[in-house]
Amino acid sequence: MIHSFSKRLTNALVLCCAVFFSLSAMCCSLFEPVEKGELTFTVTREMVRSVKESISGNFSYSDPVEPGKESSDVPENLMFIKIALSKGFKAEQTVPFTEGKSIVFKDVPVGIVVEIEALVFERYENEGKEQITDRFTGKKIITTVPGNNDVELELYDCSPVEPIEPVEPVDPDPDEPVDPVEPVEPVEPVEPVNQFIQKTIYVSSEGRDGTYDVEGEDGIMTEVAADGSEDMPFKTVTKALKEIVLNGSGYIDWTISVSGQLETDSTVEIPSEITSDKAHSILLTGLNGVDEATGEPQDVINRGSTGAYNGSYTSSVLKVSSSVPVTVTNLKLTGGKTENGGGINISSNACVSLGDGVLITKNRATRGGAVFNQGKLFVYGTAVIGDVNASIYANNSSTQNLSASECANLASSYGGGIYNGDTAQTVAKTSIVSELYLGYKMNSDGNPEKTPWTGGIYYSGAASGGAVYNSIKSSTYFDSGTLKYNGVSSYGGGIYNGDAGRVEMSGGSIIKNRASDSLGIKNGGGVCNDYLNSVFVMSGGVINENQAITLTTAGITVNSTDGQGGGVFNGGLMFMYGDAVIGNKNAETFATDTSCGNIAGQGGGIYNDYSTDRRGYLYIGYKPGDDGVSPAEAELRGGIYNNFACYEGQSQDGGGGICSTTIPSFGTVQMSSGTVAYNAAACYGGAILAKELILYGGTIENNRAELAGGAVYMDSNTDKTLTLGSDILIPLAGNEVNGFDNDISLYAGTTAFYSKIVIASALHENFKTRLTFNKYISDIQVVRAATGAEGVDLSVECTKFAVADEVNDELITARQWCIDANGKLTAKNPLVTITIEPGSYSDMTVSACSYEDKATYDDDPSSSGTAIDGSTSVTPGTYLVFTASLPSGKTLKEGTSYTWYLDGEMQEFPTTADTSKFGVVTSEWAVGVYDIAVEATDSAGTSYSIEYHITVKAN
Repeated sequence: MIHSFSKRLTNALVLCCAVFFSLSAMCCSLFEPVEKGELTFTVTREMVRSVKESISGNFSYSDPVEPGKESSDVPENLMFIKIALSKGFKAEQTVPFTEGKSIVFKDVPVGIVVEIEALVFERYENEGKEQITDRFTGKKIITTVPGNNDVELELYDCSPVEPIEPVEPVDPDPDEPVDPVEPVEPVEPVEPVNQFIQKTIYVSSEGRDGTYDVEGEDGIMTEVAADGSEDMPFKTVTKALKEIVLNGSGYIDWTISVSGQLETDSTVEIPSEITSDKAHSILLTGLNGVDEATGEPQDVINRGSTGAYNGSYTSSVLKVSSSVPVTVTNLKLTGGKTENGGGINISSNACVSLGDGVLITKNRATRGGAVFNQGKLFVYGTAVIGDVNASIYANNSSTQNLSASECANLASSYGGGIYNGDTAQTVAKTSIVSELYLGYKMNSDGNPEKTPWTGGIYYSGAASGGAVYNSIKSSTYFDSGTLKYNGVSSYGGGIYNGDAGRVEMSGGSIIKNRASDSLGIKNGGGVCNDYLNSVFVMSGGVINENQAITLTTAGITVNSTDGQGGGVFNGGLMFMYGDAVIGNKNAETFATDTSCGNIAGQGGGIYNDYSTDRRGYLYIGYKPGDDGVSPAEAELRGGIYNNFACYEGQSQDGGGGICSTTIPSFGTVQMSSGTVAYNAAACYGGAILAKELILYGGTIENNRAELAGGAVYMDSNTDKTLTLGSDILIPLAGNEVNGFDNDISLYAGTTAFYSKIVIASALHENFKTRLTFNKYISDIQVVRAATGAEGVDLSVECTKFAVADEVNDELITARQWCIDANGKLTAKNPLVTITIEPGSYSDMTVSACSYEDKATYDDDPSSSGTAIDGSTSVTPGTYLVFTASLPSGKTLKEGTSYTWYLDGEMQEFPTTADTSKFGVVTSEWAVGVYDIAVEATDSAGTSYSIEYHITVKAN
């Protein structure tokens, strides 16, 4: 029995030894000891002599007292030298500046770049207080080699320099020749040296986190621990990360190479334990790259969640808690379902880059269907969030399955693609919470650097922020890439910008996104800049073909719940300059509900809102000033094109290009440059509908409204103004007088409430536009000069405004108006009263017709018209028709000529085929008395004369 126990004990010991040596072999294989050396610096006699000759006075080297230590024997002045190492290795030492004194740094890794900086300084007392003065410095960069690295440094005097008295300039002697300056040879750029060691850990779906069976030279199979090498890869990324925690170093750039489809039952977390002393950076990448046929990465990390989001969580696919920069490439992340970040959850101290070959799809969360970012996130290259092959718009519907043919990432609340920010709904923080860079990568200094992003965010959905939700006090910078086919049920189909958030768009495309729900609010098909402290800066890129409307299977449904801001909903501060375009810049025809750029019920291009929590300040042709919020004029080379407002409702409905409800002190629309063209509205304001509007410059042309205000509709029942400056052009379209193509329509509620035009400076010499009114009331001031405006001659400026003819149901034909020299609305042809005074017979009728109906009465003046009973007011120029039936038995005398007299002068009558009736059609009416006479005969041939009297009186 003792022998048996001894044998078992021996076998156990042998097994333990085998495991120990296997683990040792693994560590030696993957984490080979880094060769280390020494770095030595010695104070030479030449250095000391050089320093002594460069400064005045004497100082002692004899007492080796370190800085900060006290000794009664310390001389009055002491010199010390500090050597500091940086870049690949950080350390420093300070010793007295004494001949022969050496500084030695041990355990310095071999093969890294080290920057060495020396500082010689003087320590002395002044009035009982210790003072330190820098005197000499030197710097050198080396790459360490095995053994001892003996460093020599050259010191330079950096003592404070006494100010030099200015020298009076000497006039050059014109007769004295000047020696030519020799050109300086250009310096060749120095290639950067890699400061860090590259190490790769391999992970494979066929790998193992335990041991491999390895056949030895003797043919015996031995269990050897997986070491993360290419031959013996790990099974999980988590195992690879544990090895970095155990054996990492701050001078290693780690690569974790993933091969195959990794099925995980928990989140892959890059832990906070991986700090800068464990890694310089981490690259998580797919080994097999992207499939050329499908464009998708061939290597996958799959958390395994399937089906619709239903509130039950598993976890994120990847979580980054480390402060070390992490880059992901050539990898698909899918199957996550959690509260924050279905695909990736990025902690507040983390910095993550998504580069070429990344695909994050089929993930769900409450916030951030694909990505939840609290730190810094860079997206560039071919990275895709979503699925370019999906087929339907997404929103926050929890019953919607995530099959390959449908939507990609979903968030039940915010950020279908990316949620940028923390979860606190407060603006109490004093600094930016999170930063998102689309079309940027992080450079070697840790700063954003513009890098093309040819991928995008596709088919992702949420309640708000279909592609991106930029939360409170967070920033998003968008320079390239595409946000497309994303959807929400309320705010921001493409991007939602929350309270005190900042979004800056300098490029890229936000296209074909949608805010659409049959019952809910639909604001900002492309971008929703929601609150009064939110800032949206657009200096480039395109926002086009987005929708804020109700949709059914039959197409667009227009009703009173239709949304606002097909392209942009602005409730905060918005700047638009540079090459920014909202809509379809290539359009050459007016927008319609079936062919347009962006579309909404109100504000097809932009809706500028004023409400309890919103103050829309829209600056077109302006950029943020130095304080980040004040407008500074900047040229807009793009503009707002071909957008459509589809709702047909009240006077405040419309604004194909822009609809603004703001009033002074609570928002504004101000324009200094750019173009607004080919926009249209089914109601009012083809280009712009506003209550208060400032147009200093730019061009508003070729816009149309069905009811009024093709260019501008001023909607206000109070005294509001349209301010015009010297560089604005609003050219006439079509007929120079009539029509609602590109006109300015001013709204009048009563005689006391008119929207007015204010001339801030003399209008452009080519300025010529047309005004229309909902009411034409004489002697109302509609144009005036701004207070203090210089160089404005109102009588000249008023000639630049044509007035459309008045046309309404009370007028038979249009009435003509103009703006007089004082800026008042004045009728060209006042109304007159027509009074009928019967003569021999009382059965005569007087009718009126328009020019369009005149031909009918020319052919048959006895046709019925618009009857004038007794007296009525008409516009001179209206065609009047007189008809009468002769008494029974009487007929017109054969060959008779009708006659009528105007001021005693006989006028010519048309004839009629009906010999029992006669008629007159004329437009030659003026104030006066008209006598009409007609001759008739009876059956016996007896002649009769019938006379009628018409009086025209001025109103």
